[in-house]
Amino acid sequence: MYCVEDGKLVKTPITVGLMNDDEAVVVDGLNEESQVVTTWSSKLRDGAEVVVKTEAEDTE
Repeated sequence: MYCVEDGKLVKTPITVGLMNDDEAVVVDGLNEESQVVTTWSSKLRDGAEVVVKTEAEDTE
């Protein structure tokens, strides 16, 4: 999993607890402030610079 910290991607190890076909409980590795990357690209790599878009920017 990747998170965004200070405008860069950080590969973030997590521990997953209970899960089903639609959801998984992350029991370790994230906190309330974590910005998780929810899309995938073959260009994702640790340390890559990113720009975070908001939902409002996507609808413009």
